[in-house]
Amino acid sequence: YKYHLETRLNKKQIKITITDPDNPNTNVNNIVTSTVPSDLANRITSEFAILINKTTGETLFSKNSSTIMRPASITKAVALLVMLENIKDFNKTYVITQETYDYVIAQDASITEFPIGEPISTMDLIYGSFMLSGAEATVTLANAIAGNEENFVKLMNQKADAIGMINTNFANSTGLPHDEHYSTCDDLAIFFKEALKNEQFRAIFTTKEYTTKSIEKYPNG
Repeated sequence: YKYHLETRLNKKQIKITITDPDNPNTNVNNIVTSTVPSDLANRITSEFAILINKTTGETLFSKNSSTIMRPASITKAVALLVMLENIKDFNKTYVITQETYDYVIAQDASITEFPIGEPISTMDLIYGSFMLSGAEATVTLANAIAGNEENFVKLMNQKADAIGMINTNFANSTGLPHDEHYSTCDDLAIFFKEALKNEQFRAIFTTKEYTTKSIEKYPNG
């Protein structure tokens, strides 16, 4: 079936924009000047925000960008990069287990409509994790890559440390609330600047529509 991704700015939602004047045809927000509207602070209702010129590194606007907060489902972007860097065979399929499904449902996490027990392609799980914020897809891949989610989270924290996210710690792969799961807009900006160098990450990050392979529930994808 098809995913369609739209960006909305709601109260207390974290919004991070990294400008990319070198690639004007991508779906990443594209701002080529170092000027911002004078009323931008009043127009942004998010509690946390940062706007950076990717070419110069200049911070054009920030709002509580160094304040510790919950990264929520932006966590799945970090999980995505770690997945892409650690998956050895993108042609493999994986099965979402009843145990994984029950776990994410018990946490009231967002899910895809992938069936339990049916082989799902790696790329379908990746897009289901990132575009639909599907926790069961995320955890399934985390388990496949690292043996369990705890070990996968260690890889996420290692990546964060390696690129200089000094005020970040992950406790899970999905962004579910946890006292030891936190970041800042400044750190997430560091992450996206690094992640967008990965061509595969960029392609997935800028995708607005994706159709899965045929599965029993959706034979036409």
